[in-house]
Amino acid sequence: MVVPSLVEFGKRKGGPVSDPVFEVDLTLKQGSFLLQLDFESRSRVLGVFGPSGSGKTTLLEAIAGLRLGASGVIRVGGHEWLNTSEKSIAAAGVRKIGYVPQDHLLFPHYSVRQNLEAGFRRAAKSGVDPGRVFKEVLRVLELEPLLERMPHELSGGERQRVALGRALCSGPSLLLLDEPLASLDMKLRHRILPFLVSVKESFDLPILIVSHNPVELLALCDEVVVLRDGSRVAQGLPTEVFSRSDVYATARLDGFENILHAELIEQGEHASRLRVGDPDRGQVITTERVDAEVHQVVTLGLAANEIFVAKEQLRGVSARNFLFGAVDSLEFSEHRYLLVARLASDPSVSVVVELTRDAVEELGIGVGDDVWLFFKSSSVAVYA
Repeated sequence: MVVPSLVEFGKRKGGPVSDPVFEVDLTLKQGSFLLQLDFESRSRVLGVFGPSGSGKTTLLEAIAGLRLGASGVIRVGGHEWLNTSEKSIAAAGVRKIGYVPQDHLLFPHYSVRQNLEAGFRRAAKSGVDPGRVFKEVLRVLELEPLLERMPHELSGGERQRVALGRALCSGPSLLLLDEPLASLDMKLRHRILPFLVSVKESFDLPILIVSHNPVELLALCDEVVVLRDGSRVAQGLPTEVFSRSDVYATARLDGFENILHAELIEQGEHASRLRVGDPDRGQVITTERVDAEVHQVVTLGLAANEIFVAKEQLRGVSARNFLFGAVDSLEFSEHRYLLVARLASDPSVSVVVELTRDAVEELGIGVGDDVWLFFKSSSVAVYA
């Protein structure tokens, strides 16, 4: 169920749209740091990536109206919040942004129910039916069993879900997520990421995700903007951006993984079979047993350095999983090659592989070549 009534956003769901969703032409000086950005995006879910000190938080707070001194233009989803040439600056409260900070900031003296209901008045003023959104938030984020608990009784993952639900219940024009998984350990990250995917699919509003973790952005975003030293250095589809040698060098340090969405088609006692890519023609792989229902779509992570490449199909090897595709690009980056292959069964799915110089030279791999990508079942991380 999609809830388009959160904002007047043309009842669009995912992917690019005809008019720019995000328009930013921004200059903001903070001490010796200068943020100077000029970009637009037609993607509903936009990611902002960069190392610490690149300007991610400054951009987020400028869009939210929490930083003074910004000049230029900010428009999101048809709403103009900053236009200094016309002396127009919308106050933070007027922007009606659902902001989920890293530390969640739940009201400690409120129950989960009261935290969720805190934004009802603002939602009603925006023309949103608070009761309808409340029910959808409970369903998508599985919060009903938590309603009478207090924040101090919640785990870190539960607090994150409540903070996300509270933002959605306020009927926002934009959902801002600041490092949504940064405060969670790896086990909880694997648990929470599917909830974020469900939010993206269920609520029809612009979403801006700021993160230094490439996995979050690859799993959630339609497009990514990369910042460095206050400037935009790259923008495009997530896989294309992160396979650039200059961007990958940073992403690798923060735990780059290929993100694949796969349908569970068969459940065994110790293993699961999943179809990657197109529902009709996608390729089938085997993983360790997935805790999900048959036909459910799950998110998988596969590290670029856990994949073996062959120019012909191999037999009699322990890595029995393979994906067949063609080399889309091959670029040298810091003592290694980055190979990007598009799957033959679904060219919309790309996989990045790390290769040594020797491997590329010995195999004679080039752009356009057919390749088989082999990997072990144990190399696949399951986000569920």
